Amino acid sequence: MLDGRNRRTLRKAAPISLPTAIRVQFVPLLVLVSLLTSEARAQNVSSDILRDSQIARADAAASTDRHSVVSRNAFVDQAATEESKLGFTFNFFGPLLFNSNAEAARAGGTSTIEGNPEVRLGWSKKLSNWLTLSALWDASIDRFVRSNDADSDTAYARMRLQYTSDPDDDQSYAPFFSYYSPNLEFKPTFSRRTATFHSVLLGFDKVFNYGSDWKRVARVPDSSRGTVWSFGFTGSIARRYVDSRPSLYIVTAVPSLTYTPPVTPTFNLADAHWNVSFEVDTRYRIYDQHGGQSRRDWFLEPILTIEFLPPFAWFGGKIKQLQEKRVVSHGRPTVDFQVALTQLDSNEPGARYRQWAIGPTIKLTWSF
Repeated sequence: MLDGRNRRTLRKAAPISLPTAIRVQFVPLLVLVSLLTSEARAQNVSSDILRDSQIARADAAASTDRHSVVSRNAFVDQAATEESKLGFTFNFFGPLLFNSNAEAARAGGTSTIEGNPEVRLGWSKKLSNWLTLSALWDASIDRFVRSNDADSDTAYARMRLQYTSDPDDDQSYAPFFSYYSPNLEFKPTFSRRTATFHSVLLGFDKVFNYGSDWKRVARVPDSSRGTVWSFGFTGSIARRYVDSRPSLYIVTAVPSLTYTPPVTPTFNLADAHWNVSFEVDTRYRIYDQHGGQSRRDWFLEPILTIEFLPPFAWFGGKIKQLQEKRVVSHGRPTVDFQVALTQLDSNEPGARYRQWAIGPTIKLTWSF
């Protein structure tokens, strides 16, 4: 991507007067101070906060089976995993967003277009009727049209062990243990590591599924076909170890609401489908004391996701079986349109910021 830097040509100049010389020396100094101040302001926001925001948006788009007991934080496309032979899924996300504050600055941030292509390799295996083990490796690059200083790259891995309290009821409580190790951040393009952090989590998922008549769906192993409205909740507490800043505890609560049009007698998998999901990622961050001070953050990120699955006919041919094979070979293309607002309030004034991220995401999924 072009960085827009201007190339300057050195020219011979006539002797200059003393006031001009002072200006020549003073103006670059002001520019340098301004750049350092801007950089310090951006660095007041811990880089892991920005990563948590991006991960939450990707997790919200990760699953086509939105009303299953597996929450956004589970990060593995359960529907695709069940279809695979080895339990692996490969995802590509192609977001193209309007970002209102690329530097996560308290004031004066740059509004710009953001591209954040991301690839994920996930794996899931049922160890028993009660236990499921999942793992994921993720890599992404983040680029901004008008703010090159905000560009970054990220790679991380996660592992999660989830317990289902009742295998015959997909709405039962599902406690989990999760370990993120490590989360690596780099300068473009994966050239120099800038930060590393590890996280250990304990939490649970809970979902309440209702039909179109607002009656609770009966206890069954798979209530997806009968679910129209789904209320979900994920709660967790995490310990995060950061190499460049004080470590911290994170208490997270994620309520969610999903609407999926009801399955009718004329339901056809080859037709276009859509659903709407709204969740609010809420985090309270408690930092270890550093220099006699203890920082406290409130992180809030409402995310609205409208998902569209195109009809098989868009992929050519007239025979349904051939259309379906083409859909699968193309990665089951899906378009998610997201609107996300991130807001951070902190007792450290320089860390406060607000950021809108709005735009479509193309998602591709392959199972093997």
